[in-house]
Amino acid sequence: MAEHWGPPHNAPIEIKESETLAAVIEVDGQWSDPTRCTCLPPRRTLAVTEIMYHPQNPQLEFIEFQNLGDRSISLEGLTVSDSVDFEFSDGELNSLDPGEVMVVVRNLEAFRSAYTTSTMRIAGEFEDSFSDTSGRILVHG
Repeated sequence: MAEHWGPPHNAPIEIKESETLAAVIEVDGQWSDPTRCTCLPPRRTLAVTEIMYHPQNPQLEFIEFQNLGDRSISLEGLTVSDSVDFEFSDGELNSLDPGEVMVVVRNLEAFRSAYTTSTMRIAGEFEDSFSDTSGRILVHG
């Protein structure tokens, strides 16, 4: 990893892709060791647009996501948890382009037999199943 040292930053730094940043501070002429962190671009444009949680065939449960932004979203490190569990790092998709829609399904074979999926982006299968009465879906990364 190449390190680039520059002037002090007094303004926000725009993160467009995964980057490792380092920061140092000076106190009484002494510089600290660098503190590093890996920063990911904001994912605020990723929206849950549909949840199928109580179909006649429970194997057809799914969560639909859409990128509402104007730039591609990396799915690296993104997870779904609580009612169901899914790690996008283990799935079929690495990113979602502007306007694109994708689904995470309970049972891929059942989903493909019930829907025309030739043009769908399917990230993979989640673990567990939705409660028919209550629950939460946490998307974080």
